Amino acid sequence: MKSLPRFAPLITILALLVLVAIGGSALANNRATPNVESEPATVNQRSTPTTSAYEPPATEAPEEPTTQIQESPVQPPVPAPAQIPQAPQVPLNYQYYDDDWDDDDDDDFDDDWDDDDD
Repeated sequence: MKSLPRFAPLITILALLVLVAIGGSALANNRATPNVESEPATVNQRSTPTTSAYEPPATEAPEEPTTQIQESPVQPPVPAPAQIPQAPQVPLNYQYYDDDWDDDDDDDFDDDWDDDDD
């Protein structure tokens, strides 16, 4: 029984994990059948009239004699404007991190923060 306090946090975490799993399965309710109608979904396609009741039926216009219309000559397509290349992005420069905070190179194990206390 001396090892019980040692493993108490692990046992507690596992117990909480089991409780979460039980709660999740209760919320999911995977064992009940879904409430869906037994009939498969059907689509009925009905044709609707193309003219509405408010529009008078279109009357046919008498045929006009065919005359040739002079068309203007087709112009060649205009080329797209040249794209200006974007300026390159400036690289991010970081200052060099100096991890040698002891300015004097002596190996006297003297820290810089207490130099005033000589």
